[in-house]
Amino acid sequence: LAACDAALMFLVQVLCGCNSLGAYFAAAPTGGLLCTWAHVGLAVFYKPLVFPMWYCLLVLLDSSATKLRHTLMTQQLCHVVQTLFTTWAIACGMLSVPLLVVFPMFGMMLAAPFLLFMRLKSHELKLVSNRNDSERGAWNKLSGARHAELLGTEQLLYRLRGYSVFAALVFGIRLWNFYETRDWVETLNDAASALGASTPVWD
Repeated sequence: LAACDAALMFLVQVLCGCNSLGAYFAAAPTGGLLCTWAHVGLAVFYKPLVFPMWYCLLVLLDSSATKLRHTLMTQQLCHVVQTLFTTWAIACGMLSVPLLVVFPMFGMMLAAPFLLFMRLKSHELKLVSNRNDSERGAWNKLSGARHAELLGTEQLLYRLRGYSVFAALVFGIRLWNFYETRDWVETLNDAASALGASTPVWD
């Protein structure tokens, strides 16, 4: 897509996403506080919101400005999307993060791809991080093709980090029932069933 077409597409997706959010919250449940909070966290599964949400998330995770030219309009749209994602992450994280600490095995599992990639690509990522520092001599000696490859590695790291945080917060919703039941076994069985894991040791 040309730069103007990409900006227009971004604008359309932001508007569609905001419209979908309006429709979703217009049908908010009338249950207790935890029910209302869960409704906020589960907004990311609302089908009309899925495509605009992932389109906008991919735009945010692209810091190279290769997919979308950074203009005044696109910057303002990015701020809108960042505000929406940050608000959701804070609301969801307030309940999910404490449980991911209490049940650390799930958080570690979801963060494993990001941590493994960062470990395996530590040398390449160090080269990219030094490209604007006083140690950029090693960067300048590399070819243009190598530059593109390393920048792609950095972009993949950003995306894996974003996906890991997103997945951890969303998966944490499966653990929210613990706040009401205080039942460790039931919470672990429910979370394991969501992962398709068999957990007879917890029966």
